[in-house]
Amino acid sequence: VDSSEIRDHARRDAEILHDVLTHGSIMKEKIPLLIFCNKSDLIASSSPDAVKTYLERELQLIRSSAVNAVETAGGTKQKQREFLGFEEEVFRFDHIPNKLTFASGSVVKGNVDPVQEFMAETTA
Repeated sequence: VDSSEIRDHARRDAEILHDVLTHGSIMKEKIPLLIFCNKSDLIASSSPDAVKTYLERELQLIRSSAVNAVETAGGTKQKQREFLGFEEEVFRFDHIPNKLTFASGSVVKGNVDPVQEFMAETTA
């Protein structure tokens, strides 16, 4: 995510992340994920903790308004996506089965060590 513009684009970023996180095989296989907070070198950038808070808030709103089942012609429900988090609780990233890592850096400055470390850890 662009950590310098997360305040303006949190909804868009959360919608993309929601699609990833609710994909059946992503949850079922507990695939580890990295949220890389790019542009951390800019003064206006948000910390990984702040990015996490923005995304959790937006994911809660998306989850609350999302329809997880559609009515079929026969009146039965067909599940489209996995439910994100715990029902009846405000969404938090620690509610998902995946290992989720937040890290910051700057692609332009060549500070992508967290990405390389994440890849080394998850592919070992």
